[in-house]
Amino acid sequence: MGVNMDKQIYAVLTGDIIASTAMAPQKFAATLATIRRVVETFGRSHPGAVTTAPDIFRGDSWQLVLAAPALALRLALLIRMTLRSEIDADTRISIGIGGITTLDVQRASLSVGEAFMLSGTGLDGMTLYYDLSGGLASGGRIPTEWLRVMLRLVSTVMRGWTRRQAEIVLAALLAEDATHEALSRTLSPPVSKQTVSKTLNSANWHVISDAIAVFEKTEWQG
Repeated sequence: MGVNMDKQIYAVLTGDIIASTAMAPQKFAATLATIRRVVETFGRSHPGAVTTAPDIFRGDSWQLVLAAPALALRLALLIRMTLRSEIDADTRISIGIGGITTLDVQRASLSVGEAFMLSGTGLDGMTLYYDLSGGLASGGRIPTEWLRVMLRLVSTVMRGWTRRQAEIVLAALLAEDATHEALSRTLSPPVSKQTVSKTLNSANWHVISDAIAVFEKTEWQG
C-alpha cells in the first residue's frame, strides 16, 4: 500500500548478503532471520525510528526505511556485527539519505523517491574494496561526498576484523558507556578486561565510535 510522503528526510538501507550463493539453505535462512531480529530489536529500543521492516527481494537483497537518518550508521553496524559474530555471515549495505515520494509500507522495495534511488545506486555501484557505502541528496548543507567517504572509511576499518573482534565490538556498540571490565563479563565465555581492551584497540573501535557520534550529531533534516 503506497503512502504519499511529506518533505521529511529519510534513510533507506539497501543490502545484499555476501557470498549468498555458497551458503547452505539453513545458514541463508538464519542470515535473513538475524537481520529481521536486529531491526525489530532496534525499533523497540528507538521508538519511531524504523519506518518499515526489512523487505527481502531479488532473493538475497533487502531494504528498509528509517525515519531517523542519524541512526542509520548505528543500525547498519549492528546488523553487520551481529551477522559476523553470531553466524559468520555478512551483508553489504548502502545508505541513501533524502526524500521519499511514495512509500509502500509493506514492501519497501516497491517505493519511490530520492532516498531509494541513492541507496540502490550506491549498492549497485559498490566495488570489491567496500562493503559499506551510500549517497546523499544534493542541495543541502552537507557536501554530497561526505557521506560516501565516511562510510567507506568505516568499511575499510572494519573489513579485516576477525569474528572475535566483531563480537567484542558489538558488545561495545550495544553498551557504549560500559567499562571494559563490565563488557568482559557480558561475553560468552567471559574474557579478561585486558583482552577486551586489546581487542577494541586492535579493531580501532575508537575510530568507529567517533564516526557514529559524528553521524548522530549531524542535522540531516536541514
